[in-house]
Amino acid sequence: MLRKGLVLLVVALLVGITGFAASQVHLTWSTNDVYTTITVNWWSPVKEAEGVVYGLTSQDNPAKYDSYQEGTPHQIAPKVDVFGNPIDKVWDGYYYQAQLTNLKPGTVYYFRVGGNSGFTREWKFRTIARDENVKFVFGGDSRRPYTPNFVEVKKHPEKPMNWPFARDYITQAAAAEDPDFIIFDGDFVGTGSDQSQWQNWMDAWQEYAVTNDGRMIPIVPLPGNHEFGAYPNKEAAYDWFGGQFALPGPYYSLDFPNLHITALDATFTQITSRNAFPLAKKEAESQLPWLKQDLQSNAQWKIVVFHVNYFGCFQSGTGYPSDPYMQTWTDAFQDNHVDVVIMGHTHNYTRSWPVVVTGFKETQPPSVAAIYKLVKSSEEGITYIVQGAWGAAPDFLKPTGGCTVQDYIAAAVAHPCYSVAEVNGDKLKITTKDTSGTVFDDVTLPYTTDSFPTPDYDQVIH
Repeated sequence: MLRKGLVLLVVALLVGITGFAASQVHLTWSTNDVYTTITVNWWSPVKEAEGVVYGLTSQDNPAKYDSYQEGTPHQIAPKVDVFGNPIDKVWDGYYYQAQLTNLKPGTVYYFRVGGNSGFTREWKFRTIARDENVKFVFGGDSRRPYTPNFVEVKKHPEKPMNWPFARDYITQAAAAEDPDFIIFDGDFVGTGSDQSQWQNWMDAWQEYAVTNDGRMIPIVPLPGNHEFGAYPNKEAAYDWFGGQFALPGPYYSLDFPNLHITALDATFTQITSRNAFPLAKKEAESQLPWLKQDLQSNAQWKIVVFHVNYFGCFQSGTGYPSDPYMQTWTDAFQDNHVDVVIMGHTHNYTRSWPVVVTGFKETQPPSVAAIYKLVKSSEEGITYIVQGAWGAAPDFLKPTGGCTVQDYIAAAVAHPCYSVAEVNGDKLKITTKDTSGTVFDDVTLPYTTDSFPTPDYDQVIH
């Protein structure tokens, strides 16, 4: 961080420039310190001395801020895909990251991003206070249909997808909740190697993931399978996603007051599920030693997040390569008393009753099915939530067929929506609603139940 004297020297030359090049601005945490750091990410068409000016008071001139942190630029240009095939693609422009450190916990800062081409508008951010009750929004799957002709929408004539408006309306509604951060559990875009799709998503996020008083909301992002290149399995590389978000790693954890969030990588490392079992198994097993260590946290609430789901509307053991994640990670979750597992991938919302997995049985090799039981206390089982309804075409729940209301499902809806989680000491409240404010599900953990009813179909299809 450079202090005010140097800031004035650097910025004074820029005053009066009308245009600016920086865009796609978003906030992440690149280390597990949400109290005294924040990382600003952005894109620019040029490589130059760009950075962040920031301070404790709002300013009408970039030269007046107290502090400056120069950004580190890089290009996104993976050389090979996950299969070892060469990739001949370089994205336009440069992606910048600037970590701001030595901040004060629970404090509002004002900032702009820019360089020789000018500066952005002013936003603000708020660090997490060490003793606060955090509130966050979670969801995912905002991708557009597979083709420019919106072929995917035609598969659901009874409920065409209103893209990208549904995506953007949800982001605006989520921001209006005034959360401390937003967890996005994958499938931001349809084609991860298509820069124009990312630009569309990032521009919308910069505009809409902002509160009415100008506070930009940090994102806790996880990759989905669609972040790994083009359909069916072309240009499959983590760089398309990882190059845009400064994070502690491809899998990581963040600690908040009374809350530990573990973000895992469950994507098959490719878009399609075709021949994905070996890739999913390798991906799951590579994270297991770290996961066991990470979940030893003594936080009041432990939440694990990843993309490809199980205990959603599809029964396990039916041939889908989410089974390796379930089989590899479940013991670690249960042994370390994970409270909630959040996932995406299926374009709807489901919440399970408390589940305990007691074993696995082989069904369609290499697929396995979970042997499970439902328990009366949420403190004795894990609540599995699928939240993949951030604007992608809905996956409808049907009485027959693949995506159905399974016997472990407590709540479900096939409608664009988002979820709000509020930590209040020994209570965790989760509310799921749409952009009009209609509440589809409302639960507070811990709880006990004497029965495990499932929702009626006329209640979950909207």
